Amino acid sequence: MPRFNVSISFNLRTEIEPEGVYFDDPGTGGIEDFEEDSSWYTTEVTSDGGNLRFVVTADSEEQAYEKAAEALSDGQEVEDRNGFTWVVSDLDTEVEEIEIPMDLDRAKLLVTDFLREMEGMDDELKLAFGFLLEVVSVQQGEIRRQSEALSAQRSTVSALESQVLRLQGEAGVTA
Repeated sequence: MPRFNVSISFNLRTEIEPEGVYFDDPGTGGIEDFEEDSSWYTTEVTSDGGNLRFVVTADSEEQAYEKAAEALSDGQEVEDRNGFTWVVSDLDTEVEEIEIPMDLDRAKLLVTDFLREMEGMDDELKLAFGFLLEVVSVQQGEIRRQSEALSAQRSTVSALESQVLRLQGEAGVTA
């Protein structure tokens, strides 16, 4: 099943109205006729900079967006550490499928899984696909062995080059 990188940027909004803020008559220093008739109004506060990143497994890009919306949606309420309730707003969700490079092992796995789930395929065709997968496995093993042998030969050549250079240096030969 495909995997998707999800990135969500968003803002938080809340409304604040000061309550219980009163100023008492200080009663000192020559202040006279002190009156407190403050009137506080609700103020909307918006804070930007929210960002979430995560990976989801989904059948399609559309389903990945749906799963992202389950994690965070426009209008969702969240509470901060100060106890303020904020509303999520201005969501910008990006979904990108994680590309898994195809290699021989993955291709064999996908074909094998496909064949297992395939209904209505006759036995001879199943044998043919099985034979091809076995040939691929054998050739893959041979390629690995040859690659290891080539790597060993490269190491030997490198060691011989070092010895030749050392001997040339001892003999005073310059290239």
